[in-house]
Amino acid sequence: LASQGTEQSKPYFLDLSQNMLIGDAGAAVLAMELKTQGCLGSLLLRDCGLTSTGFASLAAAADCFVHLDLAQNHASNAAELSAFFGALSAATNLRALDLSDILKSESDMTPKDLSPEQLADFISRALQGGASNLQRLALAGNGLQGRGLQLIAEAAHGPSGRLEELNLDRNRLGDSWKSAEIRSLAELFAWHVLAAPEVAVEVPEPFHGLRSCLLCSNDLDDAAVTLLAEGLRQSVGLEVLRLAHNAIRDRGIVCLAEALKQQRELLARLQEQGSGNPEQVHGAPRRCGVMKLDVSDNPMGDAGLEALAEASTSFKPEQRTLWGPWGLVDLQLSGHQGTNRGTAAIGQAVQSRTGLVRMFLQELSGLQAAREGGGAPPMLLRVDEVPAPDPEDVASEALLARYWVESFGAAAWIVSEEDEKSKGLSLEEELRTVVAEREGERNDRIVASADLATTEDPEMVAELPEDHQGGSPSGFVTKLVSGKLFKPDENAPDALDDWYNDD
Repeated sequence: LASQGTEQSKPYFLDLSQNMLIGDAGAAVLAMELKTQGCLGSLLLRDCGLTSTGFASLAAAADCFVHLDLAQNHASNAAELSAFFGALSAATNLRALDLSDILKSESDMTPKDLSPEQLADFISRALQGGASNLQRLALAGNGLQGRGLQLIAEAAHGPSGRLEELNLDRNRLGDSWKSAEIRSLAELFAWHVLAAPEVAVEVPEPFHGLRSCLLCSNDLDDAAVTLLAEGLRQSVGLEVLRLAHNAIRDRGIVCLAEALKQQRELLARLQEQGSGNPEQVHGAPRRCGVMKLDVSDNPMGDAGLEALAEASTSFKPEQRTLWGPWGLVDLQLSGHQGTNRGTAAIGQAVQSRTGLVRMFLQELSGLQAAREGGGAPPMLLRVDEVPAPDPEDVASEALLARYWVESFGAAAWIVSEEDEKSKGLSLEEELRTVVAEREGERNDRIVASADLATTEDPEMVAELPEDHQGGSPSGFVTKLVSGKLFKPDENAPDALDDWYNDD
């Protein structure tokens, strides 16, 4: 960092996680250097021995962070942490924040230590301030209860809120909660349209609710899940929902399965009514609905398993277009209390999805014109308790995806496994976006390679050689433009003459 100049913001990605030698002193040095050099990027200091003092030191460089990971550092002094969170309230560049496992356990907490509700209050103030651009927030393992959840959810629900992914694993949301507290989270699932022009806040696009919500190990019961399902029914954006290691029985699972079907019906209805931009329907992006659901290690029985199986196979083959949504593609349900009846229903759902993939593959690969469609193609249903798909079926799935793109084009919004891990846009892309916003257009630069994707091999890359003339890679392109690349050298020996001379 010290070798960099200070003329403009310099992107960086620095991962020093699990380096206990850094501590508070190292955090202070990093903050000073990042601020001095005008850097902007990602700093990962997970489990680096920081305390509240180190958090307070990082406050000086709050505007240097696009992604900040301070998980598994024990910061508890409320007075010192107030400076850190005060700085986050003005951190307009921040897009991802991970503060998982930073509080002491309830048994070790002293009156001077930060409580879970105080942490939630700090976070809510930051979300209402400059950190309203935050898209990913992780607060796992901090003992949050219903009141803290409500503070965070209501702040994220504001008119300028952009929160898309929320990780609340291993908290205590199910210990004590009121209906209003759980409903505040359910409202983050729901679809929200921009306010009227006279009161609308300028944001890049409307907020369409959370795309990922992790609520594992919170002791949530049927009543809590029923309230969450109210928001799921109105969601156009939620794609990942994890509820493992809770206390959800058949009643809650059945309600959740019904909400999954109603979400798909909402998406299908909006898409049938939509026109104009093929990627937007009534201002809402075309989505797949919940594709990944984890309800493992919950005490559900056969009724819950059968409801999930029905929700996974409720596609209507007579629909006029092939826009989907197609339903779950990844279902985790191990640790249930069902019998062979429930597992048989899940197995039938897996086979039904396989038949759907084969049917569409036959339609798109045939000579007859396919129906209108687009978006993401249907995929096989993978369940943790069911054997992995047959290689032939996996090949059919991949072939269908290829025919789908050839028939309808690629959908820009399709979420891949890598997208989920990196939470939507990659950190590099987000970093470049923020830097571009602050610094304006980048200077033009010479391109010394080209990506020439073809229909025969989309992964093909053509490398253009670099001739270093005067220290700059300019030879190949310069010769190509001037016409000198293929112009013969008049003084070069003739190969045919050389052959006769050899004889």
